[in-house]
Amino acid sequence: MEWGKLDAALAAALGDRRKGGAIPLTVLIELADDVPELARDTLGALGVRGELPQEGCSARLSADQVAMLSDQPWVRRLRLATTLRLHSDHPP
Repeated sequence: MEWGKLDAALAAALGDRRKGGAIPLTVLIELADDVPELARDTLGALGVRGELPQEGCSARLSADQVAMLSDQPWVRRLRLATTLRLHSDHPP
């Protein structure tokens, strides 16, 4: 695994998964500028559908799949996806 491509949150989550969890993680995959056709096939096999946006895509991945992607030259960075919440002055 090329740890330099993983953000801190993803690296920590992978450490937790290796201790006993096999639940997939939602990962943001930042792609290099020139993505080969083989990469599109690989991402399709991981569940990424449709046209790949230039900036990247997301997928639910196991620790092994994250490791495999991190070793690919066409992957620039992998980040753990987070849930965004609206902040409000008044709680619901």
